[in-house]
Amino acid sequence: MENRRLAAIAALSIVELWILGLMVRSVSGGGSHESNFASAETRGPTSGGFERTIATGPAPHVVIDDDDAVLGVSVRSGSTVSVSERLRTSGWGMHGFRQLSMVAKTADGVAVSGPDGAIVVAGSVDRRLDVVVPPGTTLEVKNAGSMTVAGLHGEATLHSDDGTIT
Repeated sequence: MENRRLAAIAALSIVELWILGLMVRSVSGGGSHESNFASAETRGPTSGGFERTIATGPAPHVVIDDDDAVLGVSVRSGSTVSVSERLRTSGWGMHGFRQLSMVAKTADGVAVSGPDGAIVVAGSVDRRLDVVVPPGTTLEVKNAGSMTVAGLHGEATLHSDDGTIT
């Protein structure tokens, strides 16, 4: 009985040391990188990010449904909608994203939805989605994390389950 108890204590000690090592690596920034989701897998540091610009006309209807991203919407004159996303992870983990947020041209504008997949990280994950629209855009945010919207002249409907809206 005593040998089993010692074996269980030894096994738990090894697991605790492994977890402690992951925590130290996470806090020290080991494995930190930025990804542009250009491929199905991310291996090591990459630079840049994803950006897509779609011709829409001066008053598009833009629909965003991405509950995990911090969202920034700004205005620029013209007739295009630009969407860019950045992902920054710090720590140790696995990335299961198969691609970036879906960005598609619709009959009356652009639709943006969250990425397909998951991230498991012992550390931190920061996703930022920046959208630049024409001043007359009708903006509909079905869901997003914290968001900042500035300079919009058109109608806006904004919804966030767990963030702030500025």
